[in-house]
Amino acid sequence: MEKITNTVKHFKMPDQLKPYLRKGKWNVIAIDWSSLSGEHYNIAVANARSVAVLLARWLSRIMIEGHATTCNTNLVGHSIGAHIAGILGKCTMGKKIAKIYALDPPKIIYERKPETERLHKSDANFVLVIHTCSGIISFVTNIGHVDFYPNGGLCQQPNCFNLVLRVYE
Repeated sequence: MEKITNTVKHFKMPDQLKPYLRKGKWNVIAIDWSSLSGEHYNIAVANARSVAVLLARWLSRIMIEGHATTCNTNLVGHSIGAHIAGILGKCTMGKKIAKIYALDPPKIIYERKPETERLHKSDANFVLVIHTCSGIISFVTNIGHVDFYPNGGLCQQPNCFNLVLRVYE
């Protein structure tokens, strides 16, 4: 496969990715959807499916052109991004994404959505979920193949400041 490389102005590679890029040939795609997520949680939730569908179309095109396959594609999503990864995983030409790493997928609003509209373990061959604030922000129940609850999934993680969440419903 031919390597695709695009340069994006004003993009700073997160330090956590640099060791991976030194060890192998990886394509890393970071999505900034801040113009669609808005300032309120409800706006972000309302636009999440559209973001996932657009990403799925783009990823499908790359796969059709032979630049990637579902078996070598891993998705990482934090908060609503975890649900976007799950929805994207449902839209990949009938083939499953290799892995989804979901970091604190929120339960607010999503707990009332069907599995077709949020992250679920059927969205990839392997779904790993990390719940660091289960019960308040993140799901309490297992929604992946493997679910981790660091420090019991409690919101007050060691050495972390108190988090105040305001949701406008």
